[in-house]
Amino acid sequence: LCVNVSFNMFPDAGSKVANDKNLRLAIEWAIDKEGITNTIMGKTASVSYGFATPLYGDYNPEWEKEDNGYDIEKAKAYLAESDYVKNGSPTLVIMTESNEVKTKAAQMIQNYCKEIGINMEVKTADTALFDNYKYDFSEWDLKIDNNGNRVSLAALYSNFLPLPIQATTEFRQASMVFRKVT
Repeated sequence: LCVNVSFNMFPDAGSKVANDKNLRLAIEWAIDKEGITNTIMGKTASVSYGFATPLYGDYNPEWEKEDNGYDIEKAKAYLAESDYVKNGSPTLVIMTESNEVKTKAAQMIQNYCKEIGINMEVKTADTALFDNYKYDFSEWDLKIDNNGNRVSLAALYSNFLPLPIQATTEFRQASMVFRKVT
């Protein structure tokens, strides 16, 4: 199982995080990825940053240097530099499929964000509805999905075409993956 958290990078669809890199970084630093991994998936899980792990044929080890760990003070500093409060502290929507692991992950992310002052609503849907919502970018700001289960990044990105290259690059850089080794 792979639990991938992605940011909606489409401002024209109403994303509240797309144009605010400091808000995305605040969220990234606010989330204890190791904590989520250990709490929900146990000791057989590991944290992977971006869409890939070393199991991917086209994995680049340099991505490991991009790690945005868990640091509440950094998260608060990025939030202070963001436009979030100036924009009225809108409630962000984190969308996920209705299953125990993903719902718990979404609730933990919601709580971590609340600690630094970010309002977040968890929105769940059954599999069929979720598969529709995940491509309706007006429905969510963050999304939890299984996208990291593909065999290569090229295969993964082909599922999102015709995304602009800039959005796909940012999409990879702005995602957190929690992978359970089975």
